[in-house]
Amino acid sequence: MDDPQQLFSFVNAPLFATFILGMFWKRMTAAAGWTGLVLGTLSAVTVFVLSETGVLDLPGHGSAFLAAGAAFVVDTEAAAGGRRD
Repeated sequence: MDDPQQLFSFVNAPLFATFILGMFWKRMTAAAGWTGLVLGTLSAVTVFVLSETGVLDLPGHGSAFLAAGAAFVVDTEAAAGGRRD
């Protein structure tokens, strides 16, 4: 495991998604941002655990890349998808 890449997928991807939504989406709330940040981080950790246990067999930085992508998507959907006014 490459520690810096994996750590960045846990923290930076959900934080970036929350930051972008908070800046450009007027209906973003603090609760939605917090929920998205937590769920995005948990999705990245889930991908990491699946990769470490052998369920996902990804070469090189594949698990970190997939974890970052999953965190970004889950964070965005959790924060923006909660309210559809």
